[in-house]
Amino acid sequence: MREVAETLQAADLPAHLAHAAAETMRLWDADKDCGDLTPSEVLAHLHVTVTDPATRPR
Repeated sequence: MREVAETLQAADLPAHLAHAAAETMRLWDADKDCGDLTPSEVLAHLHVTVTDPATRPR
């Protein structure tokens, strides 16, 4: 998604959606294979902005 955002910016088009998708996928990465999480837990994790996913509440 970062590459998509760069391409959109290079074409002088809005890239906000691509940046948002890339950030959401980055935050979701730690949870993507955790089948025991509820949707509420996953959404709560997406609302937390941290630089180290290991410090995210579980």
